[in-house]
Amino acid sequence: MADDPMIKYYIFRKSIENMLFIIGLYPPRATSKFYRFIPYFNMFVQAYTVFGILCFMQLHIDNLLEVVSVTGILISNSISIVKTSCILMNLDDLLKLLKTNDEYFNTVAKSSRSKDLLKNFSTFWYLSWVLLISCVSLFMCATFPPMMQYIIDNIRHINNHNYRLPIKVVYRWLPRYEGISYVIHWILQTYGAVSIFLMTCSIQSNFCMLVFQMISEFRHMSYLHTHFDELNDKDSTVRYCINKYIMLLKYRDLIQNIFGPIILQMFISNALQLCVSLFILSQLRADPINILFFTAFVITKISESCICAFAGSQLISESEDFKHTVYSINWHGNKRLTCWVLMSLNQRPMTLIACHYTTISLNILVSIVNTTISYYFLLQTLQSD
Repeated sequence: MADDPMIKYYIFRKSIENMLFIIGLYPPRATSKFYRFIPYFNMFVQAYTVFGILCFMQLHIDNLLEVVSVTGILISNSISIVKTSCILMNLDDLLKLLKTNDEYFNTVAKSSRSKDLLKNFSTFWYLSWVLLISCVSLFMCATFPPMMQYIIDNIRHINNHNYRLPIKVVYRWLPRYEGISYVIHWILQTYGAVSIFLMTCSIQSNFCMLVFQMISEFRHMSYLHTHFDELNDKDSTVRYCINKYIMLLKYRDLIQNIFGPIILQMFISNALQLCVSLFILSQLRADPINILFFTAFVITKISESCICAFAGSQLISESEDFKHTVYSINWHGNKRLTCWVLMSLNQRPMTLIACHYTTISLNILVSIVNTTISYYFLLQTLQSD
């Protein structure tokens, strides 16, 4: 049962809903009036952390390694604020899209006509698991060691007047972290870290699921055309596919409006964050916790980029396959079918474009790798100077 793709899909769908609910972005399940304030509190905590990191960078501006070591965390917190803002501005459209797509997918999934509806879903499933595991590893490496050290020192009655927080921050009004001030800031940073990794996993997986639902709809239409000669009412099938294609174009536009800014800044920032993490890894010496932390950070950013890029490429491929399937039906001599085939062939492959700037596909991973390498050697040059 666990290997059943349909069971995996519903587990995947429910997990996304749960993560969105925890960070305050799934109001349909909310019962409290204060629920809508959760995203704003999350953004406040992340903005507070960003301010502390900027103060830390200003204090250590002459130390390149110290500045670079917090750059990735600074970008992650800043981007999480942008992600939350984008989702909040388009929350109604997102909920409508989720509901409509779910209703259609459930209707098609209950029929046994499209056997390959969930083909390649395991790839999305495993990529999402890699992202989740790497985020959890990142969270544990950042938050647990400082608190364990604090607990051990208190048990042994060791007076440490400046404990280490999960994230390196400096606040002018707080010269050292000890006692209740340390616990409060540890809780705030831990809460912020939880909200960031839940935001990352839920948004990437949500985008992936919405695109996969569109892919499934293309597969269902391809199935209808593959068995076109067996259908009794061919005209109604053609009308159904035309209406469905128009609907998919509207869904595509909604997905671009909601996720376009998020994915564009993700692709741009991931190159910089990967470069920073690789640079830090090359400088670390015999520090297993930090090595594990930055390794998990690299895996998180790579899997985050792969999920979006793979989903975009799969949509392009499936829309191309649909055009080929339409062309392969027995349309010669039938004016209505000929018109439908010509309309289909004149359509460009369905692509997702982030902010009218770049196509979301696997090709963009090459750009990320090239940019990462360029920035990495630039940092090496600055370090040697």
